[in-house]
Amino acid sequence: MNNFSNIKHKLEGVLIISLPILMVVSRFMLEISLLIISISFLVKIIKQKNYSIFKNNFVYLFLFFYSILLLSFLFSDEKINILSILLYFRFGLYVMALYYFLKEDHKIVNYFLNSIVIIILIFFIDSLIQYYFGANLIGLKNIEPHRITSFFGEEQIMGSYVVRLFPFLLLLKNIKEESSKPQVYLIYFAIFASPVLMFLSGERVAMVLFFLMMSYYLIFFIRLKKFRFLYFYSLLTILVLSAFLYSSNIYFDRYITQTYQSIFDKNYSQNKNFLPKKYQEVDFYFLSAQHQNFIYTGIKVFQKNKYLGTGPKSFRYICDNKEYKIINILGCNTHPHNYYIQFLIETGLAGLIFLILIYLYIIYRSCFNFIKLLKNQYFDSSEVIILGFYFTQLWPIMQHGSFFNNWNSISLFLPMAFLLYSKKNQVLQIKINTFTKNK
Repeated sequence: MNNFSNIKHKLEGVLIISLPILMVVSRFMLEISLLIISISFLVKIIKQKNYSIFKNNFVYLFLFFYSILLLSFLFSDEKINILSILLYFRFGLYVMALYYFLKEDHKIVNYFLNSIVIIILIFFIDSLIQYYFGANLIGLKNIEPHRITSFFGEEQIMGSYVVRLFPFLLLLKNIKEESSKPQVYLIYFAIFASPVLMFLSGERVAMVLFFLMMSYYLIFFIRLKKFRFLYFYSLLTILVLSAFLYSSNIYFDRYITQTYQSIFDKNYSQNKNFLPKKYQEVDFYFLSAQHQNFIYTGIKVFQKNKYLGTGPKSFRYICDNKEYKIINILGCNTHPHNYYIQFLIETGLAGLIFLILIYLYIIYRSCFNFIKLLKNQYFDSSEVIILGFYFTQLWPIMQHGSFFNNWNSISLFLPMAFLLYSKKNQVLQIKINTFTKNK
């Protein structure tokens, strides 16, 4: 690994490398760091007068999306989150700022990805300690025996955090030379440790997303020697987690029994109080009766706000309105726990159609790369890795957090900077190859 002193933009480099750590320890410092990076980016762009960096599809799409949010907010009755919505453009700015510094100094990419390996390994050791002893290295205790949280403490999001970092491990594996044996072994170990961490977290969504993501990658990497280990890795992961399920009644109940009951059992304690009998004439629930309740409430809200919705981040206020309480008070929450339902409610048909088109584009690019695979042609494996991230994170039939939550937005937009960086590098490589052939 190159000496850190060789990094061109040292302050920005340190802040970028620190982002995965700040996502754990301080959301305030996470935002401050991204703001500093963005301000530095704008200053450099203005000095260099290099505004062409903004001429890309991501910027155009993000501005269109931001316009939808502003229009939705403008015509909504809820004006409580005015600052949050007006400043939402910052997430697009974060992406462009990160892309700029990654493009300017490739060493930052390497350090950033290596920092994730270190974080995963620390989480792995800490989580095992918390699992066996009830408290982690700094004394944080897990509230529930089947929900290991490590350094997240009372926030039960370790599985979500790890599943979102997992593609970055594959990106590092993609760029790392096999000659660096000790470092490669650490990458392999971090990749193996990731599903164990997700499993110990007790987050069923994280586990489903992981296996969905792995299924996506296995389709594309069948011919790539660098990723053939994923087939053995997938089998080993299934065997290890199955053994864990078999030997642990707590985790078997969490992943198997509770999942089955929440979807198919109307008399399950966490189902029967969420929906009255007249709404229970179904063979199964969408994830659970609670989620079914959100859907019914969401449809009622949508029927009166079809085109632009009720405004971003408004569900928590709108669902408390008497005219929308068609079932019971349990249909109200901070968000409806599904991106597509949230977009339908809060941004109407305009936002929902935009989200669906984005997902269809991801599928289109995936099919485009798959056709290249069938024709034995080159495709960008880094793009495939990041597309796999978005393919799973935006998977429709799934429980999601709030799309407009700051932490959630940052973790969703972060890989986009690496996708832009990957596409830029691919263009440069094509130009170099063309020049070499012509010469």
